[in-house]
Amino acid sequence: LELLAAHRVGGTRDLLDDRLRTRDEAQVLAAHARHVGGTTTGKNCQKKHRNGRDRQVESRSLSMKRLWPYIARHKLRYTIGSLCLLATASLVMVIPGLTRDAIDAIDPARPAATLDVITHYGVLIIVIAVAQMIVRTASRSLIFNTGRDIEYELRNDIFRHLESLPQSFYQKQRTGDLMSRLINDIGAIRLMLGPGILTFINTPLYVLYAFTDSGK
Repeated sequence: LELLAAHRVGGTRDLLDDRLRTRDEAQVLAAHARHVGGTTTGKNCQKKHRNGRDRQVESRSLSMKRLWPYIARHKLRYTIGSLCLLATASLVMVIPGLTRDAIDAIDPARPAATLDVITHYGVLIIVIAVAQMIVRTASRSLIFNTGRDIEYELRNDIFRHLESLPQSFYQKQRTGDLMSRLINDIGAIRLMLGPGILTFINTPLYVLYAFTDSGK
């Protein structure tokens, strides 16, 4: 009986050990599955994020391609406006140099000659300032009005396209979204093609002139 009891106790212990080993193996397998699943989910999320970013880049490039024909229609006005911006920046940088030369030309020992020289520089600065006003106004008028003309053309084309769509399209789309596209989005395009282009051209010019004058 003692041997039988010992055998039963030993068998029970072996059974418990087997169950514990089985449970440990199950936990290890579950942890491994969670790890693999998490890695796969992370990779899928990264892939989705990368694909979404690629789609955004493609959408932006496609939008710019659609804008190029409108810009090409007014390339002459943009070219003249850019030249006016170059002339404006050049005239702006000339006036400080003339002011410096006028101050250097002051000679207390020769007041009459000094007055003539300063008068000459003063008249020259006034003439350059007037010329700067003219070319600056021309540059703003050309570039800003070109952006407004492109905005007008875009709105006409979009409205013409909306008129050709079936009634089912308007049943699926929100009126507020369509109005936002026609007003806010096209207004943003006007700002990009007007003040945006002006700033894009102006900033490098002034930076270049600033480094050029700092080297003198």
